[in-house]
Amino acid sequence: MSECATFSDVCSEFSANGTNLKSSTSKAPWPVWKNSTTKNPKTAPLTRSEARQIINHLKRYLRHTLALTRAARRECLAIIDVMLFDFHNYKTGRLDPCYETLADRSNMSRATVARYLRLLKGWGVINWVRRRWNGYEDGRYVCKQESNSYAVLPPSQWKGYKAPQEPPRPERDELGLAPVIIASYGLDAGCEAIRAGTRGMSLATALKSDPHDDTAVMLARMTERQAPGWEAHMEAERARKAASGQSPSQPASGPGALKAALARRLGLTGGRNS
Repeated sequence: MSECATFSDVCSEFSANGTNLKSSTSKAPWPVWKNSTTKNPKTAPLTRSEARQIINHLKRYLRHTLALTRAARRECLAIIDVMLFDFHNYKTGRLDPCYETLADRSNMSRATVARYLRLLKGWGVINWVRRRWNGYEDGRYVCKQESNSYAVLPPSQWKGYKAPQEPPRPERDELGLAPVIIASYGLDAGCEAIRAGTRGMSLATALKSDPHDDTAVMLARMTERQAPGWEAHMEAERARKAASGQSPSQPASGPGALKAALARRLGLTGGRNS
């Protein structure tokens, strides 16, 4: 080969010797994963209480179901703890930290974080979607790989895990609270009268045996309105009050008055209107 040979001469000589200068492997035009998406996937947000429950379930899952070593359990819990309490958005559900940030917050190497993330995905604890960014930089089209979008799955989707059953809610007396008992002597007397077959004005008289029981008094007035001879009884009652100098006006009765009496008895007079 002469010293003044051109580049085309060199290529011709290599081709004549059977040597191909072109690479046998083809590369993608942009260093991104082929299944990456440009859209932001929607994930359900978690509350802090739900995040703490997931951590408690994960401790039980790693220890009893998978039977991992103490070091492996500690590193898996550290990664999920950082994801839930450092990067998870409790309003939108966004969770997209990169490997380097997870490694820095959990005090592990990037390779260790990547390895445990693959294991957690295989166990069904987490899942992710690869993302990329498309745009223009300095007048040319650019495609870049972005951090993954993660989602921590509920314990019901973990492989081989059975969540323990929650204990039943204790009763009031088991918590040391006294049961709610509303004493109603007028209602008790009315119930006894009904069992004895009493109706009409006699039932109303039994209900009014306790003048401090507003509920029983309201029921007695409603019973009196439905009893035969009520008009004549009321005329005689007004005449008696007029003769004794009392006001002949009658307190309001009916469903509205009954609701008001029930509200006063239950201590709901300061709340919303029923």
